[in-house]
Amino acid sequence: MKIVELNHWFIKDNKMSISLMNLYVEIKPLIKNKKLVFSLKVINSEMNELLFLFDSLEEAFFFTENTIKNMRKLPEVAEAYSEYKNSRKEKILIKNNNKKTNL
Repeated sequence: MKIVELNHWFIKDNKMSISLMNLYVEIKPLIKNKKLVFSLKVINSEMNELLFLFDSLEEAFFFTENTIKNMRKLPEVAEAYSEYKNSRKEKILIKNNNKKTNL
């Protein structure tokens, strides 16, 4: 859990939104393949948009606060999301329950 940094979020009807310097972001829950996910829509000044999916509200929220807030263009956001997803795939914990260890 992390402290909210940006203080101009709007919440209405289970949808969160924020206007950043160059982009507008909207986060809302979505059911995809019978699973709850959170869609993060990023819109630029020309009304072009990108849609990304996150497993939790926290991930979508902090991706906005930590990454998107510093960006100006949609391709930058798409590249950052790709890097984010790739970094999450590498973090796999394997636990061997058959082996006893003394600490």
